[in-house]
Amino acid sequence: MTVQLSQKALGLIAIGLSAFYLLMPSTFAAVLVDESAQDSLSGDKVESSSIFSGGHSSSSSARAKDVYEDLASFKRKKKMGISTTFAGATGLIGVNLDLNIFEDFAISLGGGVSHGFNSYNIHVKQTLGNDAFQPYFAFGYSRWFSNGGGPVDHTSPSLVVNKFLSEGAKHSGQFAENILYPAIGLQYVNLTGDYQGLGFFGELLMVMDMNNLAVGPTAGVGSIFYF
Repeated sequence: MTVQLSQKALGLIAIGLSAFYLLMPSTFAAVLVDESAQDSLSGDKVESSSIFSGGHSSSSSARAKDVYEDLASFKRKKKMGISTTFAGATGLIGVNLDLNIFEDFAISLGGGVSHGFNSYNIHVKQTLGNDAFQPYFAFGYSRWFSNGGGPVDHTSPSLVVNKFLSEGAKHSGQFAENILYPAIGLQYVNLTGDYQGLGFFGELLMVMDMNNLAVGPTAGVGSIFYF
């Protein structure tokens, strides 16, 4: 009875985190946009006051959006990003912090939760081209480990229970799998307007469990916000 209640509680927590994580970058962007709008309104008020008093206003009172010719110039200034992923290397839902080492090369650290296990992740990403749409290659390591929910008969992705876990691990519910993977993907980043820096991506992965050398495909989609 206790195990069933724990699994239901974990399910509810996972649903709540899913909604929160997927909306996080968009919400973060919206907050910055709102702050920018408030600053702009404040600047307009200062400008109107200056006109009526016979003075001169300064355009620097309002926060202006930087203009970028391409993603290379954008990433030279925006060195960090926060991303959320649905499925993929971090399980069902994951959050990563990206650091742009170079304009076309980034390293990412994060973790995630899933049905049947939790995870943490590190990977590197090499992007191609300077347009808003960028293909990329990635290579990473994830550790998928049990969350103490009892016997495991279902996981997300399903290949964990179908290919990676031994019968003993399924029954005991105790496991820690070391995962290596290459990935290919396509990412879009908005360079103009109020939601500058907000992006979306999708990727395909070929994951290998280093404990037993089993291999399987999976995929993920997500959003990212650079700041």
